[in-house]
Parts: sequence; C-alpha cells; structure tokens
Amino acid sequence: TNIYINFLQKAFSERNLESTNVAIHVNGDTAWLVFDWTFTAKLSAGQPMASKGWESHVYRRTPRGWSLVALHYSVPPPQP
Repeated sequence: TNIYINFLQKAFSERNLESTNVAIHVNGDTAWLVFDWTFTAKLSAGQPMASKGWESHVYRRTPRGWSLVALHYSVPPPQP
C-alpha cells in the first residue's frame, strides 16, 4: 500500500491501465500471467503522459491462496 499512497496517489491526478493480449498459465502450484499494457495518466501538475509495455507476474499457490512472488515489466526502446 505504501507505493500506492506515496507514489500513485500523489504523482497522478488521473490514471488508467489497459491490458491486452492477456495469457494465464497454471502448472501445479505455480502460475504465470503475461500481458501488454497501455498506461495513460495526468500528472498531479496537469501534464498528460502515456506509456506502453509488457508485464509478467509469477504466482505461487499457498495454503492461503495465490501469492505474487515475482513481477517484471519492460518498455520498448526509445525511437532513434
């Protein structure tokens, strides 16, 4: 919750994350999720921003349910 309160709420007055090409795989007590994303937002000072990228999550099944154990995201290289 600290990243949500200390960064997301303070940095952006508006934000939207759209996921596409979502794929979920489960193998026993391990699952992974991959997707493309488009993030659009307005900074707290009012400037618009946007970014695109790819994300992957790895989950482990525990006695209390699924737990996120790894997260990775990448963005495309800047245009020359």
